[in-house]
Amino acid sequence: MLAVAGANAPVDAQNGALGLRDQAHVENECKLTYLRNTKSSAARSYIEKACNFRSLTTSGGALAQTERVFHDCILEVLPGTEDDRNAVQLANACKSRSWSTE
Repeated sequence: MLAVAGANAPVDAQNGALGLRDQAHVENECKLTYLRNTKSSAARSYIEKACNFRSLTTSGGALAQTERVFHDCILEVLPGTEDDRNAVQLANACKSRSWSTE
């Protein structure tokens, strides 16, 4: 393990920042689970972002409650969506749901 001057976290010589491998694993598993059978490019984009945000919590990041509710909703309702217009309407509903939890 190496220490990097000015960095807050130790760095593993093989993998970069500690937890980076775990973060990538969580993100990839999320995508494998939720992108299957999703034809809408808009839905796929929302799901990929939600998987990315979900992986950030693995590496020690914290999401605000509204962000967590929004991304959980995206992963709940968008998989399998075939139409972009539908995907945007569902994402807007998730946004409304997340703001109502504040």
